[in-house]
Amino acid sequence: MCLKGGKTMSFFQKLYEGEYAPMSEEMPETAEFKACWQCMSDAEEALQRLLTKEQLKVFAKYQQAQLEVEKMLQVHTFEKGFYIGAEFQRDYKRIDHLPEQA
Repeated sequence: MCLKGGKTMSFFQKLYEGEYAPMSEEMPETAEFKACWQCMSDAEEALQRLLTKEQLKVFAKYQQAQLEVEKMLQVHTFEKGFYIGAEFQRDYKRIDHLPEQA
């Protein structure tokens, strides 16, 4: 993305503007992910058939709370990864040379 005068946005500008949004990317298309997703979907459908209306309300509250916890964990993981990457970048710049490969 370019700014006025042909300047490009910095990493932080791009992050702020939402250009880097790993959470909004498509789901993985691995067989393992698809199998887990199907299992989760089947279990939810079974619960919706088996539970009473009152139990479904409690289950919906549980799902919402679980979603919020997952969001918080994802944000924490993203932040932690960012800080680890920044620390790596800082330390990498301090290395005068890399060891020879054997």
